[in-house]
Amino acid sequence: MRLQRDARTGLRRAVGTVGSLVLLTGVLAGCADGARPGTAAVVDGRTIPASEVSDALSQLGPLFNGATPQLVLQVLIDEPTLTQLASDKGVGINDAEATQFLAQSFQGAGVAAPAHYSTGAMAIARYQLAANNVQGLSDSATAVADLQKRLAALKVTVNPRYGTFDPTAAGVAAPTASPWIVTQGAQATPAPGDSAAPTPQPSASATP
Repeated sequence: MRLQRDARTGLRRAVGTVGSLVLLTGVLAGCADGARPGTAAVVDGRTIPASEVSDALSQLGPLFNGATPQLVLQVLIDEPTLTQLASDKGVGINDAEATQFLAQSFQGAGVAAPAHYSTGAMAIARYQLAANNVQGLSDSATAVADLQKRLAALKVTVNPRYGTFDPTAAGVAAPTASPWIVTQGAQATPAPGDSAAPTPQPSASATP
Protein backbone atom coordinates (compact mmCIF):
# COMPACT_ATOMS: atom_id res chain seq x y z
CA MET A 1 0.00 0.00 0.00
CA ARG A 2 1.39 3.35 -0.98
CA LEU A 3 -0.29 6.47 0.26
CA GLN A 4 0.29 9.30 -2.17
CA ARG A 5 -0.11 12.92 -1.13
CA ASP A 6 1.24 16.22 -2.25
CA ALA A 7 -2.08 17.82 -2.92
CA ARG A 8 -1.01 21.31 -3.86
CA THR A 9 1.85 20.36 -6.13
CA GLY A 10 0.30 17.18 -7.55
CA LEU A 11 -0.20 13.63 -6.40
CA ARG A 12 3.39 12.49 -6.69
CA ARG A 13 5.13 12.15 -3.34
CA ALA A 14 4.85 8.72 -1.69
CA VAL A 15 4.50 9.13 2.05
CA GLY A 16 3.78 5.59 3.18
CA THR A 17 4.62 2.00 2.36
CA VAL A 18 3.85 -1.31 4.02
CA GLY A 19 6.18 -1.38 6.99
CA SER A 20 6.11 -0.44 10.64
CA LEU A 21 5.00 2.67 12.48
CA VAL A 22 5.79 3.72 16.01
CA LEU A 23 2.58 5.53 16.80
CA LEU A 24 2.64 8.40 19.23
CA THR A 25 -0.78 9.19 20.59
CA GLY A 26 -1.90 11.81 23.03
CA VAL A 27 -5.07 13.29 24.45
CA LEU A 28 -5.93 16.68 22.96
CA ALA A 29 -7.68 18.40 25.78
CA GLY A 30 -7.93 21.93 24.45
CA CYS A 31 -7.84 23.96 21.28
CA ALA A 32 -7.55 27.42 19.79
CA ASP A 33 -8.01 29.45 16.65
CA GLY A 34 -11.61 28.31 16.16
CA ALA A 35 -11.08 24.60 16.80
CA ARG A 36 -13.35 23.00 19.38
CA PRO A 37 -12.24 20.67 22.20
CA GLY A 38 -11.50 17.22 20.84
CA THR A 39 -11.21 18.62 17.31
CA ALA A 40 -8.18 18.12 15.07
CA ALA A 41 -9.40 20.46 12.34
CA VAL A 42 -12.43 22.19 10.89
CA VAL A 43 -12.77 22.29 7.10
CA ASP A 44 -15.52 24.48 5.66
CA GLY A 45 -17.56 23.76 8.78
CA ARG A 46 -16.83 20.01 8.69
CA THR A 47 -15.27 18.82 11.94
CA ILE A 48 -12.46 16.26 11.94
CA PRO A 49 -12.32 14.82 15.48
CA ALA A 50 -8.96 14.15 17.10
CA SER A 51 -10.19 10.59 17.62
CA GLU A 52 -10.56 10.16 13.85
CA VAL A 53 -6.87 10.88 13.40
CA SER A 54 -5.70 8.66 16.25
CA ASP A 55 -8.05 5.81 15.29
CA ALA A 56 -6.80 5.85 11.71
CA LEU A 57 -3.17 5.76 12.86
CA SER A 58 -3.90 2.97 15.30
CA GLN A 59 -5.80 0.79 12.83
CA LEU A 60 -3.55 1.38 9.84
CA GLY A 61 -0.26 1.22 11.74
CA PRO A 62 0.54 -2.16 10.10
CA LEU A 63 0.32 -0.53 6.66
CA PHE A 64 2.34 2.64 7.25
CA ASN A 65 5.99 3.50 7.49
CA GLY A 66 6.76 6.88 8.98
CA ALA A 67 3.22 8.24 9.03
CA THR A 68 2.58 11.11 11.45
CA PRO A 69 -0.59 12.63 12.92
CA GLN A 70 0.02 15.69 10.72
CA LEU A 71 0.23 13.60 7.56
CA VAL A 72 -2.91 11.63 8.39
CA LEU A 73 -4.76 14.84 9.27
CA GLN A 74 -3.77 16.36 5.92
CA VAL A 75 -5.21 13.35 4.09
CA LEU A 76 -8.43 13.63 6.11
CA ILE A 77 -8.63 17.33 5.22
CA ASP A 78 -8.15 16.67 1.50
CA GLU A 79 -10.02 13.39 1.04
CA PRO A 80 -13.60 14.63 0.43
CA THR A 81 -12.34 17.10 -2.18
CA LEU A 82 -10.23 14.50 -3.95
CA THR A 83 -12.94 11.83 -3.97
CA GLN A 84 -15.47 14.36 -5.30
CA LEU A 85 -13.04 15.31 -8.05
CA ALA A 86 -12.59 11.64 -8.97
CA SER A 87 -16.37 11.24 -9.14
CA ASP A 88 -16.71 14.36 -11.29
CA LYS A 89 -14.11 12.92 -13.67
CA GLY A 90 -15.98 9.64 -13.96
CA VAL A 91 -13.53 7.59 -11.88
CA GLY A 92 -15.26 7.72 -8.51
CA ILE A 93 -14.91 5.09 -5.82
CA ASN A 94 -17.25 3.76 -3.14
CA ASP A 95 -16.97 2.36 0.39
CA ALA A 96 -17.20 -1.24 -0.81
CA GLU A 97 -14.07 -0.68 -2.90
CA ALA A 98 -12.36 1.05 0.01
CA THR A 99 -13.17 -1.86 2.33
CA GLN A 100 -11.84 -4.36 -0.19
CA PHE A 101 -8.69 -2.30 -0.64
CA LEU A 102 -8.04 -2.28 3.10
CA ALA A 103 -8.70 -6.01 3.42
CA GLN A 104 -6.27 -6.76 0.60
CA SER A 105 -3.69 -4.42 2.11
CA PHE A 106 -3.83 -6.14 5.49
CA GLN A 107 -3.66 -9.53 3.82
CA GLY A 108 -0.63 -8.42 1.83
CA ALA A 109 1.04 -7.18 5.03
CA GLY A 110 0.42 -10.56 6.64
CA VAL A 111 -1.47 -9.17 9.65
CA ALA A 112 -5.04 -9.51 10.83
CA ALA A 113 -7.44 -6.78 9.70
CA PRO A 114 -9.63 -4.96 12.25
CA ALA A 115 -13.16 -6.27 12.66
CA HIS A 116 -14.42 -2.79 11.79
CA TYR A 117 -12.63 -0.01 9.94
CA SER A 118 -12.77 3.43 11.52
CA THR A 119 -14.08 6.50 9.74
CA GLY A 120 -10.55 7.79 9.29
CA ALA A 121 -9.25 4.48 7.93
CA MET A 122 -12.03 4.40 5.34
CA ALA A 123 -11.27 7.98 4.35
CA ILE A 124 -7.60 7.16 3.84
CA ALA A 125 -8.52 4.16 1.67
CA ARG A 126 -10.86 6.32 -0.43
CA TYR A 127 -8.09 8.91 -0.76
CA GLN A 128 -5.61 6.34 -2.03
CA LEU A 129 -8.03 4.82 -4.54
CA ALA A 130 -9.17 8.22 -5.77
CA ALA A 131 -5.55 9.35 -6.13
CA ASN A 132 -4.76 6.25 -8.16
CA ASN A 133 -7.76 6.83 -10.40
CA VAL A 134 -7.00 10.51 -10.96
CA GLN A 135 -3.38 9.74 -11.75
CA GLY A 136 -4.56 7.23 -14.34
CA LEU A 137 -6.63 9.76 -16.29
CA SER A 138 -5.44 10.71 -19.77
CA ASP A 139 -5.82 14.37 -18.71
CA SER A 140 -4.40 13.86 -15.22
CA ALA A 141 -2.48 17.16 -15.35
CA THR A 142 -5.71 19.06 -15.92
CA ALA A 143 -7.41 17.09 -13.15
CA VAL A 144 -4.61 17.87 -10.69
CA ALA A 145 -4.80 21.56 -11.57
CA ASP A 146 -8.53 21.42 -10.84
CA LEU A 147 -7.80 19.69 -7.54
CA GLN A 148 -5.33 22.39 -6.56
CA LYS A 149 -7.94 25.09 -7.13
CA ARG A 150 -10.55 23.25 -5.09
CA LEU A 151 -8.16 22.62 -2.20
CA ALA A 152 -6.97 26.22 -2.21
CA ALA A 153 -10.56 27.38 -1.76
CA LEU A 154 -11.06 25.37 1.44
CA LYS A 155 -11.31 27.24 4.72
CA VAL A 156 -9.19 25.17 7.12
CA THR A 157 -8.59 25.64 10.85
CA VAL A 158 -6.15 23.22 12.50
CA ASN A 159 -5.84 22.59 16.23
CA PRO A 160 -2.41 24.04 17.18
CA ARG A 161 -1.53 20.82 18.96
CA TYR A 162 -1.24 19.29 15.49
CA GLY A 163 0.66 22.22 14.05
CA THR A 164 -0.17 24.88 11.50
CA PHE A 165 -1.90 24.71 8.14
CA ASP A 166 -0.09 26.16 5.15
CA PRO A 167 -2.15 25.90 1.93
CA THR A 168 0.82 26.98 -0.18
CA ALA A 169 3.11 24.20 1.04
CA ALA A 170 2.59 20.55 1.94
CA GLY A 171 -0.32 21.19 4.29
CA VAL A 172 -0.12 20.60 8.04
CA ALA A 173 3.30 21.39 9.51
CA ALA A 174 4.26 19.89 12.86
CA PRO A 175 4.10 22.34 15.77
CA THR A 176 7.20 23.90 17.28
CA ALA A 177 7.89 23.70 21.02
CA SER A 178 5.69 25.97 23.11
CA PRO A 179 5.21 26.06 26.89
CA TRP A 180 1.42 26.02 26.61
CA ILE A 181 0.85 23.42 23.89
CA VAL A 182 1.06 19.70 24.50
CA THR A 183 1.87 18.46 21.02
CA GLN A 184 1.48 15.06 19.45
CA GLY A 185 4.55 13.09 20.48
CA ALA A 186 6.03 15.91 22.53
CA GLN A 187 6.07 17.01 26.14
CA ALA A 188 5.09 20.52 27.13
CA THR A 189 7.52 22.70 29.07
CA PRO A 190 6.00 23.13 32.53
CA ALA A 191 5.55 26.57 34.01
CA PRO A 192 7.53 27.36 37.19
CA GLY A 193 6.06 25.40 40.07
CA ASP A 194 4.09 23.07 37.82
CA SER A 195 4.78 19.40 37.51
CA ALA A 196 5.83 18.12 34.12
CA ALA A 197 3.09 16.83 31.86
CA PRO A 198 3.26 13.07 31.20
CA THR A 199 4.97 12.10 27.99
CA PRO A 200 2.62 10.38 25.49
CA GLN A 201 3.56 6.73 25.24
CA PRO A 202 3.94 4.97 21.90
CA SER A 203 1.49 2.22 21.20
CA ALA A 204 2.65 -1.22 20.16
CA SER A 205 3.90 -1.20 16.59
CA ALA A 206 2.38 -3.84 14.37
CA THR A 207 3.12 -2.90 10.73
CA PRO A 208 -1.65 6.29 3.66
